[in-house]
Amino acid sequence: MEKLRLFIEQIYKSQANFILIKLKNMKAKKFQNKLKEYKILIRNCSNFDYLNKYHIRIAVKNRNYLFKLKQALDEL
Repeated sequence: MEKLRLFIEQIYKSQANFILIKLKNMKAKKFQNKLKEYKILIRNCSNFDYLNKYHIRIAVKNRNYLFKLKQALDEL
């Protein structure tokens, strides 16, 4: 999880099956492209009202998905 802290500035509370995250050090589009290599799709939220080019949304499907996401982030 240490590596994850390099990318994330803020994680917003959610009661839905997705997590809204503000990145630090990397724009959403670049982060999105890096995760595509691992066949992980995230939503670039730069066109949402009140959000900017550093916001992403990740759908939380199940534990396997979260494990796959963690592995990809560890390799970035």
